[in-house]
Amino acid sequence: MEQARFHYDNLFYVSPLLCGSFSICQIGDLSCGPQNTVGEHNQDCYELSLILSGDAVFRISGEAVRVRAGDLVLNRPGDIHLIESDDADPVRYLYVGFSFRDESYTAVRRAFDAASVRVTADCGELAVLFFSIFSELEQDSEYRLPMIAAYLTELVVKSYRRFLGQKSRRYAPVIPA
Repeated sequence: MEQARFHYDNLFYVSPLLCGSFSICQIGDLSCGPQNTVGEHNQDCYELSLILSGDAVFRISGEAVRVRAGDLVLNRPGDIHLIESDDADPVRYLYVGFSFRDESYTAVRRAFDAASVRVTADCGELAVLFFSIFSELEQDSEYRLPMIAAYLTELVVKSYRRFLGQKSRRYAPVIPA
């Protein structure tokens, strides 16, 4: 079995990163090699995985779901989770494992808990939020955690909207002549 080509993994299981209404357990970027498998594990927190490129099969509590670039995958606490990268087109994905710290996002938590569909498509625009969090993790600044909290809040809320089937709308400014 080939190893990962690249893995930027930030683990906060022992001491979660407290970011506003969320605590981050793990966040990262994984570029798999052919025959690369992320072994079966019990999901301890919510996890959002954004597929950047390639193909894979995400096994979630026995259900096999094929994913490709732009897909967003939701895992919940208690899920049994396994990822099998495609041999011909290995997967690269971004992920964040988090918990809700308070009741500010009760509707989001309920929707995630009730979601019958675990994959939603056309979410590539969320990558910038992951990369913004990664950049803040590298900062040595007093405003690092509030910035991470802001980006994570936007990521979670936009993911929630996608799982509800809402499309992103863009402001189109009218520029006077």
